[in-house]
Amino acid sequence: LTPMPGARKTNELHVVLKVGSSSWVQILGQNGEKIEYGLLPKGSRREYVLTQPVSLKIGNAAAVILELNGERVDLSAHTYSNVANLELGERTQSR
Repeated sequence: LTPMPGARKTNELHVVLKVGSSSWVQILGQNGEKIEYGLLPKGSRREYVLTQPVSLKIGNAAAVILELNGERVDLSAHTYSNVANLELGERTQSR
């Protein structure tokens, strides 16, 4: 997963998804908790206020607009085979 620039230094993230064509979305919060997991239909708009860190996987990424803290995110830099993988915020790793 690619770390996202522009994530606030506070723990709160405002995430908006706008779906132009049916897309599969997985959003995992801290400790792997499922926040969203499933197919979002065409025309859907979802808003989340999330606590960092967050992992997103978006299928049919070309049909989704992602906004992070009010700014549009270019998903193409995080997309392979039309699936975007993003990591928002910082994860601490224990050894």
